[in-house]
Parts: sequence; structure tokens; C-alpha cells
Amino acid sequence: MPETMQIAILGPGVAGRSRAVNAQQRQNLFLEIKEEKDKSNLVAYGTPGLEYYNNLGHYPARGIWWYQSQNLLYAVSYDKLYEVRANGTTVERGTLLTTDGSVSMADNGIQLMLVDGENGYIFQPETADLSYTKPLTTPTRTYSQSGTTVTVTEPESYIALARSVGDSVTFTLVTGATPSGTYTITSVSETTWTFTAAASATTSGTCTLNNNGVVFVSEPLTNRNTGEQVEVQVTLGELNDGVYTVTVPETNAPNLVVGNEYVIKTVGTSNFTLVGASLNEVGTVFTATGTTPGTGTVSDANSWIFKTNTPAGVASGTLKVVNNFRNITTAYTGVSFPGANTVCFIDSYFVINNPGTKQFWLSGQYDGFYWDPLMYASKEAYTDNLVAVAVDNGCIVLIGVISQEYWQNTGNYPFPFQRIAGSPTDIGTVSRFSIARCNGKMTYLARTRRGGLSVVAIQNYQPEILSTPDLDYLFSQYENPSDAVAFSYRQNGHEFYQISFQFENVTWLYDATTNAWSILQSGTETRHYANRGTQYYDQMIVTDYRNGNIYVLDPQTYTDNGELIARELITPHFFASSSFNKLHIYRLRLDMQQGVGLATGQGQNPQAMLQVSRDGGFTYGNEMWTSFGMQGEYLKRAEWRRLGVSRSYVFKLRITDPVKVVLISAAAYATEASK
Repeated sequence: MPETMQIAILGPGVAGRSRAVNAQQRQNLFLEIKEEKDKSNLVAYGTPGLEYYNNLGHYPARGIWWYQSQNLLYAVSYDKLYEVRANGTTVERGTLLTTDGSVSMADNGIQLMLVDGENGYIFQPETADLSYTKPLTTPTRTYSQSGTTVTVTEPESYIALARSVGDSVTFTLVTGATPSGTYTITSVSETTWTFTAAASATTSGTCTLNNNGVVFVSEPLTNRNTGEQVEVQVTLGELNDGVYTVTVPETNAPNLVVGNEYVIKTVGTSNFTLVGASLNEVGTVFTATGTTPGTGTVSDANSWIFKTNTPAGVASGTLKVVNNFRNITTAYTGVSFPGANTVCFIDSYFVINNPGTKQFWLSGQYDGFYWDPLMYASKEAYTDNLVAVAVDNGCIVLIGVISQEYWQNTGNYPFPFQRIAGSPTDIGTVSRFSIARCNGKMTYLARTRRGGLSVVAIQNYQPEILSTPDLDYLFSQYENPSDAVAFSYRQNGHEFYQISFQFENVTWLYDATTNAWSILQSGTETRHYANRGTQYYDQMIVTDYRNGNIYVLDPQTYTDNGELIARELITPHFFASSSFNKLHIYRLRLDMQQGVGLATGQGQNPQAMLQVSRDGGFTYGNEMWTSFGMQGEYLKRAEWRRLGVSRSYVFKLRITDPVKVVLISAAAYATEASK
């Protein structure tokens, strides 16, 4: 006589080496353990959908970062850095020298640093207030004329250097014989410039000139270069905000001023170590103790100038340079930057890996432009190269191909970090961009010296295996696991780690709260659209691997940017528990949340589709559809009849309607055969 049998449709397993042992799969579903054990102690919910947020263009994002101190979101697409604002608008902030490959980012609260494998970049939303001065009036200059060449001497050298060959100047005679008029500059030196008079003469005197709008800016260890474009925001004074071109005045070695601080621009035939420099190399900063012969040049280390059309009358004030994006090696303190694949921030330092070596480097304190060629150390415990740097529990983590080790800040001088004894382990990463922090632990796709791939979390320096043997078996079949990309997030009390294998087109979701894995798919793809992600305010922002779309990962959204989400559950095997005799199922009822239909459109009468495998999960029959309740039909039963006979049933449930999905359990009305 038929009897009712409870069916455990939910389990944490993943089909791997043998479907005869385990055929389970959750697609776009995750499990939740219910401690209260009301109806069931295990429930499956639908994973979050993708709500459109913004678009960066045709190309997918190479990296994304929440600059928390500024409450701004930054993303790199193709060769552009974009600022994505809370209202959904985007602003281009810089251009990289590469167009593909992953970009790693970190910030120190003042600067955002980006590395693309070959280069490093700094984006600074704004500097501190910088003081500036501008001539208040048009002071009297001295001049001399020999033949037709008139040489004008400026009272401040920076004023002359702001003039350019070809500029027009209005010359007004005060004393002497050179006629007043408008002339064209023919040459410029450090403190003088020349023009050609109409008639030959030998004379000298004084004159006044139209103000060329030069502004002198004080910025300690400025790092700026002649020709650089800067966006200026005036905080005090009457200068106009705008974009200006920097000029950095240069001085020849024989004309150094004692006491001035300079940076070496060219060495030439000069020896600057004779006048205060520690090294006779480009980029060395020193305070001049005298002059030295030769052809070398220096620039002022703490100032730069630009021209403005603001009328005379502005004497001084303060300004900020805003939205400043630069390649690190264009700064004289950054010429030693070795390139990097990954960057992180800890204890006032940016930390990078030097590609193809065991080395990791430290920046200057709160200064991503400063890279001392001696501020590096090497991963020591194992011989493999350094793949990535990360921060975990206040320590630098050096992750290699087959090993990792922790370094802590001991305050030593000159290099402040030291390896923690006992921290090295023989496990490294297959993919540097699989590293993410999940459930308070550093998590990544790992490889050991003994072989095999697993997803691990690091606890007290030691790896904790998160992936199951079946999942590790699947990983081992992937052709190129080194291209895996991962991110983590927390929603509704669950900590998730999402990893996508790009060549394989497969995405897996690990739930650290239940230790269960699920597969994710979007649309007709075999993987999920989300590729990279970051928290932004109280939202999880993710990028699309196919294009420049940016989404909010939203548990209340039941489509992926308008495309249907196929939620699929393959159950554990259902069989006669002790005899393995055949079972005859007359009716199967699914316990789930009913009555979730939409008011209109697809999902108005949501359908659950069932396929039955009678051979233990190897093949499945045709889909059988049933409704699980239009809007408000909370007592609607989802059930199927006459499901045949088998020794080992496996059920595949599938829902594609854009509605809330909650699966609880199932019951079968069945009889057990005698054999």
C-alpha cells in the first residue's frame, strides 16, 4: 500500500567524479541552515540578480575599487580610469599605457594607486592647499640693447621662464632710447629674454612690460614636469579655476644658489656630489652648498609655475591640484619603480610585487610617487617567485606559486617589515586575482608542492581547504585555471566567495556560512556575468565580463539585467534506504514558497519544471510543468503524478520565472517493490 515518504531534496554535495555517488547541483541557489527547525533545517534561496547601474563603454572593466575615504568608485576599462559617482554618472580621470589584463588597485586615503603588470599610476583627487604668488604690479625691468638685440632682465627668474619664444610683449620705455612697442620674444634664458628692435642701437635703461600672468606655486618635493597639464581649484585668492600647463624652472650647474633645494634633471659633465648631492644621478634631491661646472641641470625641488590670464592685482593665495592622474615613473622620485602585478596598502606604505622575482617593494609613507631603490626585500622561505602581495590581519602576505609567508611591521630601520617565524607554508596561488577576503579570512585558488588545486582560506597562517574533493576534481580538469577571477561579499547574513574560470566559462559560489558550493549562470551563458566586484556604500557593485556594464548585486532583483535567471536544483539520490528495491512513485509534492506570481507579464503564473532520472542521475526524462501559485495563491500545491519505477531516483527542478524562489523539501507518495 502506498505510503508518504519525505524526500531530502537539499544537500551540500556537488557532482564530481561519479554521478552514481553524488549527482547534486545547485544552480543560482544557495543553502541556509535554519536553527529553529520550524518546517525544515535546510532551505534553498535564489541568488541575487543584477540591477543595471552604469556603463563604461564597450570594453569590460579590468579592475574596480571603492575609494572609501572619498566615497567614490573607480573602475578601469580598456585604457581609461573612470570615476563612477553615486548618481550613476561617470567621469574619465586618466589614461593607462595598457589596454588589457587585470588592474590591481589600492588607496592610502590620499592617493589611489593602480598597477597593470608593467606600469604604476597614481590618481590623487586633490592635494593639500598649496600657496601661490603672482606679481602684484608690472615692476620696472632693466634692459640693454646691442645692435638690434634687446635683452630684458626680469626681477624674478621664474617670470622669465614663464615666457616663451614667439610670445608677444608690450614694451613701454621708462628710461633709455629703445622705442616702445609690441615685440616678439626671440630667446629665453634663466633670468633674461630677448627681442629684436627695428633699428640698431647701443643703449640701456628701464622699462615696464605687460604681465605675462605667471603664477609661482610652492609644493614640497613637487614631482611635477614641464608640459604636464594640471587642474587647479583655487581655495583663496582671485585666480580662476582651470586647467593649466606646468613649467618647472631649470638651472644650469654653474648657476646654483647656495641653500636652495634642487633635484637633478640631467647630469651631463657635472658632479653634483661636490655641492651637496648624495648621488650624482637623475632624481637625487639635494641642498646646494655651492656651484659646480659642467653641463648638468637641476630644477627647483619645491616649486613650479604656470601662466594665467587673470588680471594683475592678485598677489597670493592658496590652491589645490585636483583630479591628478600620472604614471609613477614620470616623477623623479618614481624612476626606480619596477612595475607590479598587485598592490596593497598597510601602515602608511603601498606594497607591490616585482614581477618575475621574489621581491616586494615599499613606497614612501603616504606617497605612491616615492620609490626608494633600496626599499625592498625578498620572499625567503621557499624558492618560488612572488605572485601577489596582500594584507591579512595587519601583516603583509607574500603569496608565491607554491608557498606563502607573513611579514609584520617591527619598526626596524631602514626596512620596517620582518618575516614572522613559523608563518611560511608550502601552499601558493594558481591565480593572483582569485585572492579575496571572505568571512574574515584570506581566500584564494591554491596549489601545493604536492600538486592539486583547491580553494583555501588562511587561518593562523595555515590553509583550511574549502572546496570538496569532487570540486577539486573538477578544478583539475580545467585547462587554464590561472585566469580565475574572484570577489567576495556579504548579504543577508551570508558570506560569499564567487570565483569565475574565464577560459572554462564556469562560475562557482562558495557560501562560507554553510560551507556549500553552487554553480552560477547568467542568460544562455555557462558562467555568471559578474566578473569583479567591490562594496560601495551599502551595495555590492559588480562588473560584466562581456562589456562595460556595471551592476548592483541585488537579492531583491530576480533577473540579470532583464534576462531570466534559470534556477536549478538536482537532488540527492532517492532510494529504498536498506534494500535498494524498486520504488514506485505515484505522486511528488514540492514544498516551497507559493503565491509569488507577478501582477503581469512573465511570472504572472510561475512554473516549476521537473525532470526525473530513473538511472541515478545519468539521463533525464522530459520536462513536466506545474504552477506554484499566482499572486496570493499561498496554498497552491506544486505536484507531479505517475513518476514511474526506479531503484535510484534523482530529480531535477528548474524555475526560470523572475520571481522569488524558496525551496524547502518534498514528499513522495510511493510503494516499495519486493525486489
